[in-house]
Amino acid sequence: MTGERVGAGDLVEWLTDVGPAPKQVGALLVLGGSDIDVMDVERVLVERFGKLRRFGQRLEQSGRGRPRWVDAGAQSVAGQVSRLTCPAPGDQEALLAVATAALTRPLDRSGPLWRAEVVDGLAGGGVAVVLVLHHVLADGLGGLAVLSRLVDDSSEPVPAGGVVGAPGAPRGSGAPRPVVLPADASAVRVRRRVGAPRTSLNVPTGPRRVTVVVEADLATTKAAGRTRGATVNDVLLVVVAGAAGRLLRARGEDVDALVVSVAVATRAPDAAHGLGNHVGVMPVRVPLHGSAGDRLAAVTRQTRRHKGHARRTSTALVRPLFRLAVATGTYQRVIENQRLVNIFLTNMIGPTSPITFAGASVERLVPIVVGAGNVPTAFAALSYAGTLTVSVDVDPDAVPEVEALTAALNDELQEVLALAPPEPS
Repeated sequence: MTGERVGAGDLVEWLTDVGPAPKQVGALLVLGGSDIDVMDVERVLVERFGKLRRFGQRLEQSGRGRPRWVDAGAQSVAGQVSRLTCPAPGDQEALLAVATAALTRPLDRSGPLWRAEVVDGLAGGGVAVVLVLHHVLADGLGGLAVLSRLVDDSSEPVPAGGVVGAPGAPRGSGAPRPVVLPADASAVRVRRRVGAPRTSLNVPTGPRRVTVVVEADLATTKAAGRTRGATVNDVLLVVVAGAAGRLLRARGEDVDALVVSVAVATRAPDAAHGLGNHVGVMPVRVPLHGSAGDRLAAVTRQTRRHKGHARRTSTALVRPLFRLAVATGTYQRVIENQRLVNIFLTNMIGPTSPITFAGASVERLVPIVVGAGNVPTAFAALSYAGTLTVSVDVDPDAVPEVEALTAALNDELQEVLALAPPEPS
């Protein structure tokens, strides 16, 4: 059999796709304008994906070796692009439901491991594009690299943006899949120091998902962080943990802190625009008591101390453990009973200026993610053209209080943003 063997890190993602929800990452692009030609959007998607070799390939297994990437056939790319109409009333909630359904529907493993859905019928006009990639193709940073090849040439290039998990760490991103068992000594020390408290938020996840979105002004978020020497990622850590803490208190549980697992890029700078998986994790213990400013300062001190640890807790260190767990059928049981983290967070840096696709402006760019194991709440943040968008993946069977969680996230965000100094009059 000819073809390129799947990479070792990518093989982990392929073999561990055994849970009730598929290991897939996605993005929602909302295009503005009432005169958008839907057929032209479809044509451009087929044309541009057709220029990306990997997207015309499929994985083929032969014998006991690693699967290989082989050609999927002349019509394979066109077959991955489809159109649908958003259910009434065509608002944000309905569109997010469409995007979530696309992300949680398993891709056909006998063909290319991606899909693109063009969605019309939106309230107020416009068209949306939902992009879904299997995690074997790319982590979040790789997904941004794909986006940079799809947008119009006149658009600002999509940066190699990403997770700002530790100050000074390479900027990159990754889907929130960091339920890894650290294998080297330094990582074990991190795990022992930050072992996650037991809460009702850590229960096995099922196949159903709901996505909600909260937005904030990026400049204000940065200004709020600077008051405590913090990054945007530090702000997000405080906000997502604080929202989960409010939900727990409403359930009658009061814990001092929650452990948030932040995805951190480990790819070399010269590989920033490539596909594949190059992501590590950094567990951060986020305090839940005290003022927003005090909690932010505490998180900032911690992330600075953790600088460098995240690089060593890469999934590359635990590939043998992953493969053994899969081979013995214990992987799913392991991640459904892990006690290392309470929440997943991914933070990606997108274009600083508006981009266009098929001649239409991209008005919104929303990351869509799926949690795993026993973590039914996963947060993904993406900055784009001055707006910070935070999407939350929720298993509604484990966390039925979706509206309350959204409100708590908004409240926490506003509390932190209030730290920003007032703008000059």
